[in-house]
Amino acid sequence: MSSPALKAGASGKVTDFNNGTYLVSFTLFWEGRVSLSVLLIHPSEGVSALWRARNQGYDRVIFKGRTVNSRTHNFLECDLTLSPSAEL
Repeated sequence: MSSPALKAGASGKVTDFNNGTYLVSFTLFWEGRVSLSVLLIHPSEGVSALWRARNQGYDRVIFKGRTVNSRTHNFLECDLTLSPSAEL
């Protein structure tokens, strides 16, 4: 979160609900308008695998996902349904 007018910024806390949804919480340290930017990053290996799977005609990709917080690491079976017309 940032305020270009004040040249100020603050980071937030992300809560993963383990169902594909997240909550991003910020403490507002100043009054007025703010800008919010969220960036989700997929590693290049993952993007390459998705392209390959879609181009080979697969409509679903199953993979092991990992969630991490300060106390635990969890490995889960995840899946992604691919659309032949949607952008990756």
